[in-house]
Amino acid sequence: MKQDYSQVSIASVGNENVTVEDLIFHLKMDLGPSVVDSVIHERLLKIASDEMGIRVEEDELQEAADDFRRRKGLISAQETFDWLSDNRLSIEELERKLEDDLIREQIVSRIATEDAIEGVFLENIAGFQRAKIGVIVVERERTANEIIDQLVKCEADFVELALKYSILKDVGKNGGFMGNVYRNELPYAVDEAVFDEDAPMLVGPVEVGRNFYVVNIFEKANACLDETAREICRWMLLDEFIRERALEVGVSIHILPEPQNIDSD
Repeated sequence: MKQDYSQVSIASVGNENVTVEDLIFHLKMDLGPSVVDSVIHERLLKIASDEMGIRVEEDELQEAADDFRRRKGLISAQETFDWLSDNRLSIEELERKLEDDLIREQIVSRIATEDAIEGVFLENIAGFQRAKIGVIVVERERTANEIIDQLVKCEADFVELALKYSILKDVGKNGGFMGNVYRNELPYAVDEAVFDEDAPMLVGPVEVGRNFYVVNIFEKANACLDETAREICRWMLLDEFIRERALEVGVSIHILPEPQNIDSD
């Protein structure tokens, strides 16, 4: 018989069913690339771990599970079961996630040697320039110019203006303060303006889409291989490792195939 995804319900909304066909559609339209990449990366790392002789022992998995519960504040077994239920996860699925994380960490520990970290840092040193900034984002260029005018004339404080005008609420509630940002973390136009070697301490308005940025540069710092940079380098090395493994093994994406005819007994 023919398997019809439109007839397989995974949820209900009122009197309407949400089907596997709906899920497939949204995987393709909304989540496809990131979800599929995540699944492929998991499988590539599993293949690599087998070849590298990496094994996750029971005590390691138990320690990871205990650490997970501590981070989530899950003291009792019942709290853990309730959390799993709320998040539609089984114990087996949680263990799979923890095992995948442990495999990834072990692979990173092997490939991210000190020489490898220093190498990728030097190759990408421009991307590790940092700036400590504050940001105000508004919807109208006129408003951005008025903010800059008030700041230049010392008629208002940056924090006060961020709290009053910025549409970036998470940043705005901190008075616009973003802290240290690396090059390429900001929208392209803002990044170029902030990290221009002749940039003034007050930058803007910079148009990004339909919004306008006003940036206060508190200080700039040259690239430094600190712990944050080291962590970024580790994940850059992992990304490179995954790309190389994908070329070696071969990856073919076909999400998701049309329903197939299945012979019934």
